[in-house]
Amino acid sequence: MELAAKRIVWGKMLNLGQTCVAPDYVLCSKKTEARFIEIAKKALLEFFGEDPESSPDLARIVNEDHFHRVVKFLSCGKIAVGGDYDAKEKYIAPTILIDVKETDSVMQEEIFGPVLPIITVQSPDEAIKFINRREKPLTLYLFTTNKELLRKFEISTSSGSMCVNDTMVHLS
Repeated sequence: MELAAKRIVWGKMLNLGQTCVAPDYVLCSKKTEARFIEIAKKALLEFFGEDPESSPDLARIVNEDHFHRVVKFLSCGKIAVGGDYDAKEKYIAPTILIDVKETDSVMQEEIFGPVLPIITVQSPDEAIKFINRREKPLTLYLFTTNKELLRKFEISTSSGSMCVNDTMVHLS
């Protein structure tokens, strides 16, 4: 779990989430959600320090229109981490949302920013159904050491690419 959370956060926050293959959301069980958030908070602290707004390693939103579009996503679900923003600086803190509904705008539009919703599912089968109900993703990131589960996702989902146990490295 530690490696998965750290790599997901890194992939999401690279260029402040303004990368077309940045992770758009996390699917996990309710049982693992709190642990994921705890590890993600530590990773964000490690990557960007106590004050992410002053970190030289954290980008800014590309323009004002995009800034306002991404800020609207902060009203979806509940903010578990982050949520701060500064319009003058086009800064949005790395943010994790919980209790997000599939119908919320953050799940209906491309995020292209530092907002990471967590959707809880009860099983891998439910995760597969969730993925398949949505538009085909450019990339599917799967974190597992279970070869049978990996094969199940390979067979049962469709995406532009699949990256296992990491994010963004398939681009290099």
